[in-house]
Amino acid sequence: NIWLGTGKGIFLVMAGSEKIQAAAEMASLSAIPNVREVLQWKDEIWFATPQGLFFWKENRSKKILDASINALILCSDGFIYAAPADLSPQGIFEIHPQTKKSRFLPFSKTGKQNGTYRKVWSLAEDRHGNLWVGAQGSLYRSKPGTEVFQPFFAGENGDNDDIFIDLKIDQQGNLWAGTLKNGLYFIEHSDLADSSGNNKFLNFKHEPGNRNSLSNNTAEAVFASKNGKIWVGTDGGLNRLDPANDNGTFRRYLPEDGLRDEKIMAIVEDDSARIWISTAGHGISCLDTGGFFRHFCKKDGLITNDFLLSSG
Repeated sequence: NIWLGTGKGIFLVMAGSEKIQAAAEMASLSAIPNVREVLQWKDEIWFATPQGLFFWKENRSKKILDASINALILCSDGFIYAAPADLSPQGIFEIHPQTKKSRFLPFSKTGKQNGTYRKVWSLAEDRHGNLWVGAQGSLYRSKPGTEVFQPFFAGENGDNDDIFIDLKIDQQGNLWAGTLKNGLYFIEHSDLADSSGNNKFLNFKHEPGNRNSLSNNTAEAVFASKNGKIWVGTDGGLNRLDPANDNGTFRRYLPEDGLRDEKIMAIVEDDSARIWISTAGHGISCLDTGGFFRHFCKKDGLITNDFLLSSG
């Protein structure tokens, strides 16, 4: 199943079909609005929202945290980590999924900078169990068992006002980071990287006139597919990169290719290798392996066509 969050509720694309079921049809879910991220733990579905962190089981929902949550991740240590949007000092929650008990892990050298609070936006875990945190102005990495969050800037000329919106680790252990203003960052073998600057960093940006470049520098959604390709959703279309063969060139999917909305909020892949995207104003779209889009909107069962950032 594919769960989708919107500003007006939760939707479910049923496995083996293309039926979209609205939260209104599932008791207790209709009370959970503005879903930003969805996570499954055993037979429970967890939802990150501006109104708090919820879980749903046996047709009942319950709030776990009262803080606004931007991101969720289940890590190999068995804990679920939640990134709060509005807490100071800056940090993340560690939650035991069985007991639902939580504790706050503050970052050591963050909080307020020049009077401006730096929000946490995204979470990822590499194959060595390091937890990566994307925030305004920096990446952070916490090694297993340390509870220390090391600032890890993306390159010598990193923009301290930029936001690392979405983080993904590919099958080779590389980190891909989508940003608000500076396109897509790549950190080779992130599990072995250090903060000295002696790592391979690449920054992919939009280049006017170059159709093989990233289509837009606002890269809200990143996804590493099972076949090794990297998908990037931007404010200006969908992009596909094959790191093994493309030499840094992107295949763009734009309205002339059948894309209905260029502002993409989230990307997921199903068991048939189809790519599903949620958009800011035109519902969801499915890109099949033949390169053709199929679109789903209010007439197909959605209450709204407007999806939130990372809402897939």
